[in-house]
Amino acid sequence: MAVYKLFCFDGAGKLWVHDWIEAGTDEEAIAAARAVKDAIKCEVWRQNQLVATIQDGRAIYGESRPLA
Repeated sequence: MAVYKLFCFDGAGKLWVHDWIEAGTDEEAIAAARAVKDAIKCEVWRQNQLVATIQDGRAIYGESRPLA
């Protein structure tokens, strides 16, 4: 199991949810992020790497930028 950071934002772009997720795979962590209701955008991070951005129910992969 890996620990992921979940950041979700509201319609104004303000941080609305900050949580920790334990998941066996990136896909499981992404599924947990998709389950957050009322979030406009969520980011899933593993350590300091962005795993995916979820927006409109779709996951966007491949963005790799360090967590500031």
